[in-house]
Amino acid sequence: MLKKTMPIVAPLLILFVMLLPLFFVDTLIIYFLNGTYSSLFYLALFLLVFYVVDFLVGLIVDSFLSVVGERTALKINDFVSVCADFVGSLVVLRVLTSLFEDIHLTTGIQFVIVLVHTLLFYLVSQYQGADTSIGDGETGLVNKAVELEIQQILSEEDVVACIETMRERHPELPFKDIVKTVRKINQKK
Repeated sequence: MLKKTMPIVAPLLILFVMLLPLFFVDTLIIYFLNGTYSSLFYLALFLLVFYVVDFLVGLIVDSFLSVVGERTALKINDFVSVCADFVGSLVVLRVLTSLFEDIHLTTGIQFVIVLVHTLLFYLVSQYQGADTSIGDGETGLVNKAVELEIQQILSEEDVVACIETMRERHPELPFKDIVKTVRKINQKK
């Protein structure tokens, strides 16, 4: 019996531990700004649904912005990405608030919750991006010689071909770093 339930319990426990600080912050925001809810369980269910749906919408929005940035001449910077995530999260929260009848959050409370989430996720993503810097080039992911090589290849080929070429020429570099560097250099063009 234990062997059957362990694969389900372990990821749920990890998810619970990861979401607990966010749940605590959101509950405090709702409490101090006088939002109303019928029970703590109902609020927890509401917030869990919000986190899952917001994550899925965020993935879609970020993927869309990434594709737009790669396929067009538009440069999608961090500000546009943060604004799109903010709007997506606000729409999700407003829709869920209308669906959950026993949860009453004012527009101000919704705005504060979404603002806190957007800022936290932006800061975490910036921290993670800064953590992977191992090179001495402009992007911080690979050295300058490799960046110059990428620029030369991008002048002759598209992004996908450039990534494949760099992967063949530099198998010692992590694939993720190659992709990030090629994308950053391509966006600067």
